[in-house]
Amino acid sequence: MNPVQRLINGVQRWIHPVQTLVNGVQRRIHPVQILVNGVQRWMNAPQIVVNGVQRWIHPLQILVNGVQRWMNAPQILVSKKLLRDGKISTYLFLQKTNWG
Repeated sequence: MNPVQRLINGVQRWIHPVQTLVNGVQRRIHPVQILVNGVQRWMNAPQIVVNGVQRWIHPLQILVNGVQRWMNAPQILVSKKLLRDGKISTYLFLQKTNWG
């Protein structure tokens, strides 16, 4: 077997360097694309994948258990709660702006 060949369903197939296997089918994938649940999707720089769905994320947001949350500068996450001035606080806001 040639180094650029792979076995697909028991058959030798050529795989181009910019191709990938999607559900056993050779597909071309663009450098700015990703695979989401076996589907090629365009990925913009400020996007992330949350549970297989592309979501816009603001630079001041973080992911907490798969949910986008606003993060203020003096805050840190402590055991999924927020510590502010030495006291545990729930001073996090859900995303209120549609970023996409």
